[in-house]
Amino acid sequence: MEDDILDWHFVLLGAPESPFARGLYHGRIQLDRDYPMKPPRVIFLTQSGRFELGTPLCLSITSHHAECWQ
Repeated sequence: MEDDILDWHFVLLGAPESPFARGLYHGRIQLDRDYPMKPPRVIFLTQSGRFELGTPLCLSITSHHAECWQ
């Protein structure tokens, strides 16, 4: 993995007593060079059955809804 301050990786542990319990879910946050003027892109890289791999998350705080970013 190259050193890039604009490219972050994270791992989420599935919530206990949920269908995701004990799962580890790898994701990525990609910041635009114009961040914080432009929103981050957030994707999951691990199959969970909930999110489509490599597709930006549909949240008001992500690039999927850039018009909501302030």
